[in-house]
Amino acid sequence: MKLTTEIAQPIVKQLMSFMKYNINIMDENGVIVASGDISRMDKMHEGALKALEAKKEVIITQEQSRNLSGSKPGVNLLIEFHNEIVGVVGITGNPNELEDFARVVKMSVEVLINQIHLNNQMQYHIRAIEGWILDLVNPQVFEENKLDAIARSLNIDISTSRSILLIRVEDLIHSNLEMFNQSNNFQKTNQLRERLQNKIKVLLHRQAIYSFIHNEYFVLLVPFNGKPRVEEKQLSHKIAGQLEEMGLSYLISISKRSSGIQGYRDSFFDALQSLELQQKMGSNADIVHFEDWGVIAAYNNIPKDVRTELVNNYLPSELSEELEESLMAFLDCDLHIKKAADKLHIHHNTLVYRLEKISHQLGMDPRKYTDAVILQLVHICKKLNK
Repeated sequence: MKLTTEIAQPIVKQLMSFMKYNINIMDENGVIVASGDISRMDKMHEGALKALEAKKEVIITQEQSRNLSGSKPGVNLLIEFHNEIVGVVGITGNPNELEDFARVVKMSVEVLINQIHLNNQMQYHIRAIEGWILDLVNPQVFEENKLDAIARSLNIDISTSRSILLIRVEDLIHSNLEMFNQSNNFQKTNQLRERLQNKIKVLLHRQAIYSFIHNEYFVLLVPFNGKPRVEEKQLSHKIAGQLEEMGLSYLISISKRSSGIQGYRDSFFDALQSLELQQKMGSNADIVHFEDWGVIAAYNNIPKDVRTELVNNYLPSELSEELEESLMAFLDCDLHIKKAADKLHIHHNTLVYRLEKISHQLGMDPRKYTDAVILQLVHICKKLNK
């Protein structure tokens, strides 16, 4: 590890918060990269150079300091990292008072450097996983062999059966839009993401991997081995509870379980399609499993121009709002006139009259099963085209 001011200065600041002596940290060339005395920064420290050359501690007395450039009385000890000398820590003061104390400082510096190294490694691993997920769900580019190799290097077991949980957080969308107008919103958005991630990760299996993508989405690849759909819904409700505690508006989509690079990728796009269907179909549910959509998901894959032609052929004229509401209630109630009339809070004869008007206007009778199936399909296509 190379000692830099970015690494060493926070260490000096932390140690000097509870001691009266000045501390300097020098790199492998003897240059002061951190100090409690800012005026000494970036200067050569002769005492550190002597310690580096001798590969042992160097004590500088008051008299010796007069002949050593950039040095003051004190103790200079080698900083070791993974059995390599990476620099020197110097404590300014009377050497007779500092000898034992200096060793404590040396150990503290080495512990803090090791902690920084571990944190950096952890952050690198997290960023690498986030990059892997972004490549996995990239709609334009898909390199399965490359993703497989990277997964092995990151210890991601792609043979594990996982479900994709895709969370769309409305508040992140608004925050990202506001970032263009107010610079401080960038920090607020990152803080919101970090809080959200910390809230969710405590609920997850240790083999779960996750990342933010496309600004407003949080994607999780979560391993499950219990009853399909049940465990996923349970976890989703726990996550929803955390989001509600934070006062966030959200939609959660769950994919079917899959394994392998291609399986995970397909599941992501199923989950993404499920989110789109939640919005297109006007669903009031905050949590939806992809398989809940049934044939609607298949209709969504029909080309839009084909759906448009279908709607134009069977709905040559727009129904009034009243007739539209009555037709949808009748279809939703499985062609039961009484149930639909009760849902609409009208007399069943009123509903019969409206259904006859619909039949006359469209040339199709929704009370006939075959016509009702076509009208249901047409109305689904109409919603999907919005």
